[in-house]
Amino acid sequence: MPDKIYNFYSIIIPSFNRADEIYVLLDSLIKVEFPVEHFEVIIADDGSADETESIVDSYQKKSKFQLRYFSQQNQGPGAARNLGMSKAKGDFFIFVDSDVSVPPHWLTNIDQALNMEKADAFGGPDTFRDDFPALLKAINYSMTSFITTGGLRGKKGKKLAKYYPRSFNMGLSRELWEKIGGFGSLRHGQDIEFSNRIIRSCLLYTSDAADE
Repeated sequence: MPDKIYNFYSIIIPSFNRADEIYVLLDSLIKVEFPVEHFEVIIADDGSADETESIVDSYQKKSKFQLRYFSQQNQGPGAARNLGMSKAKGDFFIFVDSDVSVPPHWLTNIDQALNMEKADAFGGPDTFRDDFPALLKAINYSMTSFITTGGLRGKKGKKLAKYYPRSFNMGLSRELWEKIGGFGSLRHGQDIEFSNRIIRSCLLYTSDAADE
C-alpha cells in the first residue's frame, strides 16, 4: 500500500496575557497523536505583558513538533491571527484559542475529514471535558445552549441560529486564505465576518474536530 499522504498544518494560537492557562493547551498538543513532521504550532502574541514568552520558550525545549513564537503590539485577536497566518508554513491553517485543550485524536480527525471531503475549510463545536469543574461547564452551557446562542457555536440538536465557524475552533486552506484574505479590522466579532466570506466557498463541519 502507498504511504499515507498528510496535509501540513499550521495551528495558530492568538494569545494575550494567558500565561496562567496556555500551558494546558500546549500540554494537550504534546499528546496529539499525529506525525510531528506534519504540523507546526504558532503562538501569535498580541502584546502580552506576562510570562507567555518564557512559557513558550520552555515548551520549545521539550516539544517534538515545531513551536514558533511571534509577537506584536496589542491590536486584537484578529490581527494576531493574521500575524500567525503571515508566518505560517502550512497547507492548512487551524485556529484555536489559548484557553482550550484538544484531545489526542483531534488533528487526525481533521486530516481524515478534509482528505475525504476535499474541503477548503471546516468548523468544529465548542464543548467541554467531563472532568471540567462545574463553573466551566456552566460557562460552556451559557455560550452554546439553545436559549443563548441558538446553535451559533456548533451545538448539536435543535438550533435557532445558522451555524458559523468560530475562531476558537476552525480552519481554512492556504489557497482559500490567499483568495479571501485574513481577518478584518473589527476588534470584536471579526470571526463572524470572516466566516461569512468562508461560507461563500466550501465548508466542512465535523463534530469530531472538537476542542474543549
